[in-house]
Parts: sequence; C-alpha cells; structure tokens
Amino acid sequence: MESENRETAGTESLLGGSSRHVMGDYSRVVPPQHFLRTMEKTNRPLALCAEPCMGKTMFLRELADYAQSHGWTVYEISLSSLSAKEATQILTKKSTSICNAKKSKAVKRLVLIDDFPPSDEYFVARQVKSIARLRMAGCLVAISLSPEARQLIDEVPSVYVLGKNELLTFMPGIDNSEQSILTNMRLTRGIPTLVYSLPVTFCEHGDADVPITYLTSLACVASYMLRSSLGIEELRLRLGMMLLGVGSFDDLSRICGQVDLEYLAKIEQDAPFFGVHVETRRFSCIHATRFDVLNFNKQELVALAGKHEKLVLKAIALLIDREDFSKAAFVSSLVREEIIWEIVLSHAAEFVDAGYIELVDNALTATHSDCTLDNSSKKAAKGMVDSLSTAKGPMNTKDADRAFKNLTSFNGFLKQTAYMSLLKMILQKPLPPLKEDLELGPLEKKIALHKRAIDLALQGNFKYALQLLLLEQQYEKAASITSSIQAVDVELLYALLGVYQKEFDARTSGSLSFLQEGEAGGLKGSVGLLKCVRYLFEKSSSVGDLYDTEQLISQAELQGNRMIQVPALLIGALLSLRSRAYPKAQLQARRAVLLSREWDSLYVVQVGKIIEDIAGFFLGVKPTEKSLETITHPSLKAACRTIYKALFKSVNGHAPVWLDAVEYGVPENAMWLVRALLSDDSEFQQCLEREMPEEWLHYLRSNEGKRDITKWRVFRQGAGDSWTEDSALKSLHVEKVNNAHPGVYLALLGRFSLSVQGEEIAGRKIAYRSAKALLVYLGLAHNHMSFRSQIAQQIWPEADQAHWQERLYQATRVIRKEVQEIQTDCEPLEASRIEKTLSFNPQQVTVDIDIFTRLAKSVASSNSDEDIVHLAKQAEELYQGDLYLPEDECFRFADPIRVALRDQYIDTMVTASAAALRITHYTLAVHFAELAYLVDDMREDTLMALIQALRKCGRAQDAQHYYDLYVQKYVMKRRKMPSKQLRMIAGAEKGEESIETSGGEITKLGFYDAM
Repeated sequence: MESENRETAGTESLLGGSSRHVMGDYSRVVPPQHFLRTMEKTNRPLALCAEPCMGKTMFLRELADYAQSHGWTVYEISLSSLSAKEATQILTKKSTSICNAKKSKAVKRLVLIDDFPPSDEYFVARQVKSIARLRMAGCLVAISLSPEARQLIDEVPSVYVLGKNELLTFMPGIDNSEQSILTNMRLTRGIPTLVYSLPVTFCEHGDADVPITYLTSLACVASYMLRSSLGIEELRLRLGMMLLGVGSFDDLSRICGQVDLEYLAKIEQDAPFFGVHVETRRFSCIHATRFDVLNFNKQELVALAGKHEKLVLKAIALLIDREDFSKAAFVSSLVREEIIWEIVLSHAAEFVDAGYIELVDNALTATHSDCTLDNSSKKAAKGMVDSLSTAKGPMNTKDADRAFKNLTSFNGFLKQTAYMSLLKMILQKPLPPLKEDLELGPLEKKIALHKRAIDLALQGNFKYALQLLLLEQQYEKAASITSSIQAVDVELLYALLGVYQKEFDARTSGSLSFLQEGEAGGLKGSVGLLKCVRYLFEKSSSVGDLYDTEQLISQAELQGNRMIQVPALLIGALLSLRSRAYPKAQLQARRAVLLSREWDSLYVVQVGKIIEDIAGFFLGVKPTEKSLETITHPSLKAACRTIYKALFKSVNGHAPVWLDAVEYGVPENAMWLVRALLSDDSEFQQCLEREMPEEWLHYLRSNEGKRDITKWRVFRQGAGDSWTEDSALKSLHVEKVNNAHPGVYLALLGRFSLSVQGEEIAGRKIAYRSAKALLVYLGLAHNHMSFRSQIAQQIWPEADQAHWQERLYQATRVIRKEVQEIQTDCEPLEASRIEKTLSFNPQQVTVDIDIFTRLAKSVASSNSDEDIVHLAKQAEELYQGDLYLPEDECFRFADPIRVALRDQYIDTMVTASAAALRITHYTLAVHFAELAYLVDDMREDTLMALIQALRKCGRAQDAQHYYDLYVQKYVMKRRKMPSKQLRMIAGAEKGEESIETSGGEITKLGFYDAM
C-alpha cells in the first residue's frame, strides 16, 4: 500500500477481509470490493499508480462490475492515448455533465477515470478541480495513472494510493501447488498482462514451451517499459538494462555513466519487469532468458538506439566481454552498420561461432579497403566465412592449406579462424593429428576435441570417443556452432554404440535446430547424417527415409564432404537391404569402400565388406571362410560371424562348421549394425535374433528408448511364442493410420474436410458464421498467416472495423468450439496482438496442400525412379480433385492457386509415368499418364506420356485414338501445327506422315498406315 503518512490510520480498514481475491483461475493480492466499501465509508478517492500492463484498467473494470451488481450507477471515462490538453477538456466536459445530471438521493454514483496522461501544472490544476467537483456532487472517484503522472496525486487531498504491490496477480494452477505458483512467478513476476497470457494448466508442466501469446505479451510489456513519456535519465537506465538483460549496477555505470540510485529505487518500486534489487546492487530483466523476444520491438529499439549510440556501443563491448555474442549481435543490429564493423571483425571467430556468419561477411565486404586488420587476417577471416557458409562445393584448396598452416600460428586471430575452418575441413577428409598446443582458447579446445573424437570413431573406437567427449564436454547456455557440433557428435556416438533413443532431449533438439536453421550451410550435413542413422533403428522404413538418405549422399558429394558421404552410403546400403534392393545395396557398400580406402580406416572398409557380403548372399553369392578371415576388427569379427551364421540358417537351416565359435563379451562398437539388421522384418532377422548371445540381447534391450536401462519391446513373450508376420503388418498398418494426421487436418483438394484426430467435423457445423470461409482463406494464405484486416477485407468487404472484428471473433470461436469438442487441449488458431495477425497453429494444424506441394517438389527433384513412383502414388491419393473454393466472389483471388496446383499435379503424373517406363512398370505408367490426361487433355506433354505408355503396353490402337482426338480438338479447330516432338512420337511406329502447310497453318493432313 502506497499512501501519504496522514493516511496510515486508514490502512487497516482498507485491507480488511480476505488477503487475496480470486478472479476466475487467477488470484489478486487485494480484492477490489474492499476498496469500494472503504471509499464509501470514508468518502475518499482511490488512485491506481502503476506502470502500464499492471492491470489498472482491469482492476477498475472489476470495481465497476462489483458496484453495478450492488445498485451503483457507474460512469467510466477513458483518457487513453490522449494529450494532456485533450484529456483535461474531456474530463471537464464529462464531469460537468455528471454533476448536472438529475439524480435521486438514494442513488449511489461511482466515477472511474482511466489512464491520466502526464500533465504540467496548469492542466493538473484543472484536472484536480474536475475531481473535486465530482466529489462535491456526491460521487466516489477512482482514477488510474502511470508513475510519471504522479503529480496529480499530490494535489488531490485524502486519496488512497495503490501501487505495484497491490496489483500483482498470480496463477495457482489447477493443482494449487507451490511449484505451479513459483513457475508462474518466475515467468510473470505477477505482471497481470503476462499472467493472463498463460493457460491455467501451463505451470503444472515445467518443461512445456511457452505459448506465443506469452511471448507477444512479453514483447508488449517490454515496449511499454521504454515509453517516450519517461524522463531522459530514467529512460537511459531502462534502455541499458533492457540491452544487457542481467547484470550489476557497476555494469550500468560502465555503459550509462554515473548511476542515480534514486532512479533505480523508483524502478524497483514501480517496474518488476527489470528485477532491480537495490540492496544487492543487481538487476535481472524478465526477458533475459528469452532475449529474442526483443525482435518484436526492433523498430522501436532502433529509433531509441539512434539517440543513444554511445550507450549501445558500450553495451556491445560489455556483452562481448561476457562472451555473449548472440546478444551482442542483436544489439549491433540496432545501430548504424558502419560504426560496428570494426568491433565485429576484431571478434570474427566468436561471432561466427555464435552463428552470425553473414554479419561477419558483411563487415569484411564493407571494410575491405579501410579495415585495420592486415591482409593475412582478412584472408583468413574470409576463408573461414566462405568455408562455413557455402553449401555448394568443397573448400578451396588454397584456403584449406592456409588454414591448416595457421593452426600453429602465434597470431591468436589467425589461429581462431583456422580452427573454425577446420570444422569444414574435417568433413571433407581425415586430417593428420594436430600438434599438442597448451595455449588453446576455449573455442579452439572444443574443435580440437571434436577432431580427436572423429579420429577415434574412424577406427571404430566409439566407446572411447564418447567417453572423451562426455569427460570434456561443458554445458553452455547460449547455442553455438561448436557446442552444437559436440552435441551431434555425442548423439552419433550413442547411436553407433547401438543406443536407440526415440526422442532427443530439449538441449540436443535445440542444438540440431541451431545447425539446421542457421547460416552454417557447410555443416548441415552432420545433422542430416544423424537423422539418417536413426532411420536404421526404426521398425518401419518408408520411401521418405530412402529419399532423405539419397539426398544426403548427393549433397555430400557436391559439397565434397566425404566424411558425410561414406557413412551415408553405408546407411543407404542397409536401407536398400531392407527394401530388398540387393544390387543397389551392394553397389552402395562397394562405393563407400572405394571412397574410404585413402583414409586408412580398417573399420569403415570392413563394415562395407560385411554389408556387401549380406547383399551378395541374397543374390546367390555365399560368403566363404576366407571372407570371414578378412574381417579383423575385434567387434566386427564377432558380429560378422553371428551375421553369417544367421544368413546360412535362414536358407539352409544350418551353418558351416567354420562359423562355430563361442563369443565372449558384447561387441559394443558393432552393435549399431546388429540393431539395424534386427529392425528388418524377415526370416533373416528372426534367425539373427535367435543366434545372438543372450548378453547381446540384454545390451540392446537395456539401451532402447533412453540412455538408461528401460523395458525392451517384447516381440517374443516365450520360447515359442512370437508375433506372426501378418499380425506385425496389421499392427504396423493400424499405427500408421492412427498417426496419419495427428491434431487438426484440413483437406481442400477436391472437397472441403476438417477432421480432428481422424474424426471429421460435419460441414454444417463449421459453415456457421463464416468459419468455413476463414479456414479456406488461412489454408491458402502464405504460411497460413494473414493480417486480420486483410482477412476482413476479403471475407467481409462490406463491414466496417467494429463489425468485422466481431465477425472474426465469432468465426474463430466456432472453429475452436468444434475442434475442442473432440480434442480439448487443441488450439488450432494463433492470434498476435502485436503483429495483428491470425494464423493456424503449425504444431496442431496440417493442410493437405502443404503435403501435396512437398510431394510434388520431391518428385521433381528426385533422381531415383522408384522413389518418384512411390511419391507420385502418395500425391495421387492426396489430390482428390481441383482446389475447393467457396462459391463466393471474394475467393476469385485463389483461381491462380487452383490452376497452379492443377499444373503441379499434371507435371507430377507425367514425371511419374516416365519414371515407371524406365523401371518397366508399363501398366503403372499408363495409369499415371491417364490421370494427367483426364485433368487436361490439351497439354502436349500429357498426350506424349500417354502415347508412349500405351505403346509399351501393346495398346497402339488406343494410342492412335487419343492422337486422333487431339488432332480434332486442337489441330483442326485452331489451325495450328502440333509440336515437332509430338509429331515424332506419334509417327514413331505408324509410318510416314504428310503435312502440307501454308503460312504456318495446316491446309491438309494425311497419314499413311495405321499407328
């Protein structure tokens, strides 16, 4: 309670009763009704003096609701966004009107005046007179204002003043546990705007990702914390704390100059956002762990930073000293580029490690002539940037030689850039061991550790490599390239030791996303390799798995990343074995061996030899005793003997004598291969499982699902009890159906359909209040997001702003209601108050157009005919017809989208028909070509594909019929000649063709012989 000293006597009566007020699912420290009772008893006004977003307006609204429910007449006056002059004029006019209104003595009146603007003495005097006039007329008065308008309170006599502490709110959660309350306070610090942005159940799940509503609300609060009405000194302090996020008063003194503790005490009293604690001389802003939320307010920050450039530059220097380069890069983007280039280049390696490669590249380009760096340093920095950013080709030989030479340089800058370039060089080929260097910095040590782990892994010593990483690995809060590479190394080594972890932890997922979505294009192959390794352990493989692996092989070859290409070839060979493509598996394994011969890696060569022997066995070439003798790696030797034994027993029922031996211990460095072969569903897999020692099975069982011992999925309940192949396939089919489209699935191809967890919502339910039109519009919008005003202009062009806002709210309400009747925790829509946009929730909503587009692009880019055919079948099942559009003029804009999707479907079917011909699936080729022809029979490419497919099936007469129809429709009517390619295809087997032309138009068309 903030009040004048003379009001101390009235404090107890003011706070009498319950210690908190429960408002729905949220709790307030002090209930509003107690204030109304006390105001009525003492006839004293109430003032809410607090920062924006502290719930002042909502508090007054609660006060008004309570008063109205008890027979009071309530007048509400809003002064938001008004100047002092405008607010004073409106207040004077309305107060006079209220005082002059006729009233009964029995009627009690309450006047609520919200959001007084800061005013000078003249306007404050007039505002005080208006408040006094209302009080003299018998009205109770409650006002709200920001701390910078506090002068008004000093002039109003006998006023109760409520500040931050009385307005704080918290959310106890459904369980009312202490942990829920603590989690809520950690995220919100009791700021009402933030509290209301979190779902009631959120704080019960400490590991849940915060919703977008919270992030937008946090950005809104941050924006108000730097409002222009603040004084210059206070604004500088707030800006400094906002840019640093967390720190001490000494840090503030370093960037802002001498700090006035009175201002900081005032901020501590008024603004919980900054977390100022004068006693400990520290501050901790609520956005410190979510610094990227400031991107929402970047335009405002840029304008403010332009007025305080020296402060911003000092903040950048301090963040660099803290080695917080991610925040430093963001703060650097707020000021003019030319004043931060030198700072960026002097720490080029650190900024690149933080993922800001483009920032360093721009600095090098902008300062190539007047940079303080010498030529050798500039060349080294440029080589580092080029090696990590480009994903198009191998690293330049000259740059690689220079970088390798600089690894032992006495120049710290050259050494750092060389070690960063080493990350790319390691992917290209194995490098000789690095010289021992006792003066390496933290960044260089992490890369040297990565190099040592790779060297051990090449020799098949995965266990020792993992131990080395886990012993030396250090936890880092901020994501970086080097720490993310180490995370990938750890996960890869776990997988190579046969550990099957179905889901990554949050930290690893963040590292993978950082590499995959970042600017280091030259290193993304590492993430792709980890993704493909996990395909080996999954019980069911798909065309997509093969496609991803083939893509990784192709990309690695183009980029010159042999260290990615070779293991990807081995993975592809194992997936080809699972698909029964034995010749392809043999070729891939052989190619991996050829590419790795210069590496001096016995392990890689012998793994390729084992896979090649497995494929050869199914092609009729059985391994011999000499084949086993060539395998000398200890772990591979034990695994190879068991694999060969299972191969022979899967066909003959017995194995040769030379395979008889007792295996001791678990070959941990070969268990990834064993687990991959066990993931297949075949007679060989069953024999392999029977032949494996119990110790091996126990190792695999205890390392599935998590990194600690967990339950193994029991496929064999007893000695003779096992699943049949049919039941396994049936179970797999049911699993695929159940997980086909989790969440909300919107179908627009051919018809409109909205389903939740596979259950379709009736069309009549969703057609209510333009909800269907809204779904279609968002389904067609870019990224399924649009500004609310654009949605209104398209769907309700005749409505004004007040009406379309209500209609939009009603439409979204219908959608949420129907979806949540099936899945209560599903939120299909996301609305941003800052951006004023509405979008689908990408975590919950799937649109068939997106899936179809991805399939079509995959068909167009794939180099495998089998993959093209499989993907085209999926596209065929998805494309049920032309894009559905409501019969409304407002959706005319989507006609080009409908045409583009139709053309994409035709192109896909034509490509699939050609691919089916190449792999001799002639009937399927006809099927694809006919689908394309049915959509558009006037395109020459569809007709050419159909004619070629029909001929291969021996249906030459049908081909002639289709060609004649085309001639009648196209040639005779339009009087234009078909293309030369079509005429050549049509005349390939029907003899000579005679066409007389005149001026490009056809005058006579004759054929000799029949097609």
